Amino acid sequence: MLMQLGVTARLLMGAGLALAAILLALLAPPAWAVLTALPAVAILAWALHGHHRDEVLWRDREAELKDSARHADEMIAAIPSGLIGLDRQGRVCRWNEGATRILGMGRGGIVGRHVREWPVAGQRELAARLADALAGRTISRGSLEVTRTDGHIIPLGISTSQLCCENGTASGAVAVFQDLTEVNRIRDRMKQQERLAAVGTLAASIAHEIRNPLASIAGSVEMLAGELDLQGELGELLALILKESDRLNDLIDNFLEFTRDRRPQVAAFAPARLLEEVMTALRQRGEAGSALELALDAAAAPARLEADAAMLKQVFLNLLINAGQAMDWRGRITVTLREVEEAGVRWTDFVVRDGGPGVPPEERPHLFEPFFTTRARGTGLGLAIAHRIAEQHGGSLELLAEPDAGAAFRFRLPTLAAGHCVNESPCPAESPVG
Repeated sequence: MLMQLGVTARLLMGAGLALAAILLALLAPPAWAVLTALPAVAILAWALHGHHRDEVLWRDREAELKDSARHADEMIAAIPSGLIGLDRQGRVCRWNEGATRILGMGRGGIVGRHVREWPVAGQRELAARLADALAGRTISRGSLEVTRTDGHIIPLGISTSQLCCENGTASGAVAVFQDLTEVNRIRDRMKQQERLAAVGTLAASIAHEIRNPLASIAGSVEMLAGELDLQGELGELLALILKESDRLNDLIDNFLEFTRDRRPQVAAFAPARLLEEVMTALRQRGEAGSALELALDAAAAPARLEADAAMLKQVFLNLLINAGQAMDWRGRITVTLREVEEAGVRWTDFVVRDGGPGVPPEERPHLFEPFFTTRARGTGLGLAIAHRIAEQHGGSLELLAEPDAGAAFRFRLPTLAAGHCVNESPCPAESPVG
C-alpha cells in the first residue's frame, strides 16, 4: 500500500511540474516558447518513466508477498501437529490438516465461528484453552483429553500463545497440539520393560532353584506309584501330586521362556499354512470338542512372511487357547489373516476373535503384565510372552475395541521386503514349519 501511494505521488508531482512548465511556455514570448516547452516535455517523460518503473516494482513486490503468504500456508498445512488460530475477536481463522486428522473434524465446520460456539462438546476444553490464550493466559506444555467426532477419546499435548500488535494489544491466539496416544503407549511399554528388567534375573535364578527339587519330588512320587498299589483316596492323592507337579513344572518352563533373552530365528514361511497347523494342534486338545467351531479367513493374506515360525506358533496357540477358555470351549473362534498398509509401511495382521464375555475395562491395562490372570489355574504368562515376541519382531499385540460381545486380539508384524530379515540381513531359504 505504501509503495502504491509513493508511485501515485511521484506521478502527481511530475504532472504538476510539467503543467507549470507548459503554462510558462504559453506566457513566454514566441521566441522563447519552444525553449520553455522542452523542460515540460522532459519533466513529463521523467514522471511517466518513473511511474512505469515504480509500478513494475510494486507488482513484483505484491507477487513476492503473495508467494510468501502461500508458502506460509503450505508450511502450516504440512506440519503433523494440529494448529488452530483465532483472530482478535475470538473467531477461528486458522485450521490445518493436522487438526482435521487429530480431531476428526474438517475446517469447514468451524472456521469463521467464535471459539465459544465450538460444535463438539468433547472438545470444548481445547476451545477454552484457546480463549484463555487470547486473554493472555497461555500454556507452554499442557495436556488434556478430547473426544473425536467418531467418539474416541484421545490424549493431547498442547501449547498456546497470544499474538500481539506492535502496541501490545492482542491480535489473536494460536494453539499447537499433538495426539499422545502412541507416545503414552510407548511410555507404558517402557515402564513394563523396566519392571521386568528389575525382577527378571532374580526370578529366573529362583525358578531354576525350584525346578531341581521339584524334579526330585516328581521322580520319587512316580517311583512310589510304580511300587505301591494304592487304591481309593490314597491313590487319588498320589495322582494329584503328580498332576500338580506337572502343572508347576509347566509354570516354571513358561517363566523361564519369558525371562530368556532368545532372539528370533527369522526365515520365510507361509503364514496361512502356519495358522492351519496351529488350529489343527488346538483340535487335538481334549477340551476342544465338537461344540467349538474354528474359522480361518486368509483371503487377503500375504503369500509369505519373514519371522520366527516357532515363536509365532506359540503366540497363536496361546491366543486360541485363551479364546476357547473364554467361551468355555463352546462357540465360534474366527482367525483373520490379512496384509494392510499404513503410512507407507506394510503390515501383516493376525486377529483372533471369540464370542465370549469380553474383557472388563478394569482388566485391560493389565492384560500383558506377567502373572496377571483371572483364571484359577492360569499362569498369567501366555499373553506376556506373546506380547514380548511381538516386540522382538518389531510388531505389536493389542486388544481391539469390540462393539459387540467377545474379545479380539490383533497380533501385528511388519511384512518385510523379500530377501531381507529383521536385522536387514539376507534371509535363509524358506523353512518348513512343523
